[in-house]
Order: sequence, then C-alpha cells, then structure tokens
Amino acid sequence: MSVGGEEVNESAANSFQASVFDLNMTRGEIAAVKLPKVVYISEKDVVLAKMTGLDTSHPMLTTQRPSEATVQHALSLLATATSTCTGHGNKSVALDSGDEGDEVTVTIGKLGTYSRKALQVFEKMCQLSSEARKINEERRWLSDAIEVREFLLSAKPRDEVIHHGQFLMDVSDFSTLACERYVNGFSIDVISFKLLEKSKPTSVIYLPSFSQVWAKQGVEYFKQKVIPFFDDCPAEDATCILTPVHFDSPLHWGLLCFDVRSKVVYFDDGLKIGPPNGTLSVVQNMLGGFKALSHDAIADQWNLSLPLPRINMPVQPKSGIGAGSCGVGVILAIRDIIASRSCLPSFNWTFDDMANLRKQLMALILHWKSEQCHLGEVGLHP
Repeated sequence: MSVGGEEVNESAANSFQASVFDLNMTRGEIAAVKLPKVVYISEKDVVLAKMTGLDTSHPMLTTQRPSEATVQHALSLLATATSTCTGHGNKSVALDSGDEGDEVTVTIGKLGTYSRKALQVFEKMCQLSSEARKINEERRWLSDAIEVREFLLSAKPRDEVIHHGQFLMDVSDFSTLACERYVNGFSIDVISFKLLEKSKPTSVIYLPSFSQVWAKQGVEYFKQKVIPFFDDCPAEDATCILTPVHFDSPLHWGLLCFDVRSKVVYFDDGLKIGPPNGTLSVVQNMLGGFKALSHDAIADQWNLSLPLPRINMPVQPKSGIGAGSCGVGVILAIRDIIASRSCLPSFNWTFDDMANLRKQLMALILHWKSEQCHLGEVGLHP
C-alpha cells in the first residue's frame, strides 16, 4: 500500500496501532510514540461523502493527520448527517441510495475519506499528542527533582499513587501537582487526609470536597454523609473543622474553616474573591449537621453573614508562578492549620515560591507511597 508516495507495510501499521492504544503503556512510552505530523486542512475542505467500508482510508496508514479542531469538525458533520436521517428507519442517509453497503463518511482534504471509527482513531492520536506534551513539560520542569520525574515517566496513567480509605490519587491526579496545573478534589482530599493521619491524635476534622454538595441536600443528608469523618474525633471534641470550597466559574478553590471554640466561620482563597453563591446556606446546613452530631455541643450563635472573615492566606498572583495554584494553596493552608491546631496559623510560604512548594509536596507524597507499600508488605494498614 502506498501513502504519500511511500510504501507502507500494513502489518507494521497494525502493530503501531496496537501500541498506540495499549492501555498498559507507561507515560514515558506515551511521550515517545511517533505520531503522524499534523497538517492544516481548511473547514471547507472537510465534506460528507458516501463510500463503502472497503474504499475508506486507513488512519494508521498516513504520514499526516488532521488537527484536533478538524477532527472535531468532521465528527460534528457526521453527527449532523446521522441525526437528520432518523426518519429513514434509523438507517444512515447513505442508505437512501439503495446500496446498504454504503455509509456516511467524511473526506478530509487530500488526506482521504474516513469513517466515524477512523475519525475516533485520529481523535485518540490528538489525545496522545496532548498527553505527550504534558509529559515532556513535566520532564523539563522536574529536571531538579529526579526521583519524582523518573516515577512519573515509569508509571502508567491509572496506577495508584496513594490512598486513604475510599479516597485514591492515581498518577494522572498526581501529575496535576506539576507545573502550574489545576488540581482536582481527589488530590486535595487524599493529601489532606494523609496530613491529618500523620498528625493524630488531633482535634482537627477534615471533610472532603464533596461536602458542599452534600450540604446543599439538607442538614440530615449532610449529617449522614459526614459521620465517618468524625470516627477519630467526636464532633463535640473538635476544635477546627475544615473543608475545601469549589468555584465553578472561575475554576477555583477556597477553604471554609469552622473555629468551634470561638464559633467563627472563616473563608479564604488565594485570589481574595467572595465565596460562591449559596455559601451561607451551605454553612448553615453544615452547622446544623455539626450540632446534631455533637449532641448540641456545637450550638448556635455563629457568624452567619457576609463577608466571612479571612484566615490571612497568602495572596495568589493572576499570572506567572502561582497563578494556577489555588488548590495547592488550599492544601498548604490545611497543612498549616493541622500543624498549628488553629484556624489562624502563621503562613510562612508564598505563591511566588510555588514551583518549589509543588515539588516538595510531590516528594512528600512519594515518601507516603513508600511507607504505604512497606505497610502492605508486612500486612499492616495505615
């Protein structure tokens, strides 16, 4: 078979396809995959066509591939063509020609004519290319943190890094701690629970990032969901209760701190913006849950008006180092509150030093992983 004037071995192409879609590839192997070069194709040159399956082009037998935007445009054209023919007995519009061997396909410039499955292969190539860029970015960023870098290159994306009970951080979650990436709730939760575990016994309680969603369902629902998190410290003995707050727009993380002794609810975030709409209702339902769990020891008379006082978390810049580190800032604030056992600790870090702080946090997590593996080997559980 000839592609671009060159003979291509089909068995080699099939082998290449198998390697590209191998779920057991390490991240280093993903970064090393050689994908066809992206070529620009104008939208006007992406058109619907009707061909038999035997006449369509093979996406693995090309030296060039469409961009992600072109692939998405082509898939959109196919979706539109399919949806407009639902009145034809659920057959594709191509079947109106009378030849049931035909299907709706898309011609992409001079690259060829492709089926939906072929476009999905191109889509996967785009995903691999994006992942490879991230991995190579990490490789450069971690040039002075060799242990972390080598772990990320040798691991598979879905490998477990650490866990705490039902909460798990996999390699993809762990990689968001690199560079200036936005960390997810799974990462914040697992790290916070591990920090709390290392400080036992403690009167500080951490509630996971789902808590604000639970509280929106009402006092009783919230109470039932958070009961397990008071196993090591009964609600009536708690001094600080912490939970992260997620903003949908902009994507951002903040922190709610309940100072049980002073009956003050604090809220803070790196960007110093107000809490999301509905936060007071969430707080009120949380307090109702705490009151029930503590047999009325955590009573009323809390500050339930905006603005909520702040804990003096460091200020996050809007560009440069630290600009994407709101979640890491929340983790560091939780760390300091747990260590000081106070909702108003002294913060001795800044967002300007976030590159080093992220690397230190990643190294600490790998230390925890090593401990966890050792405990597993001797038959113990953290």
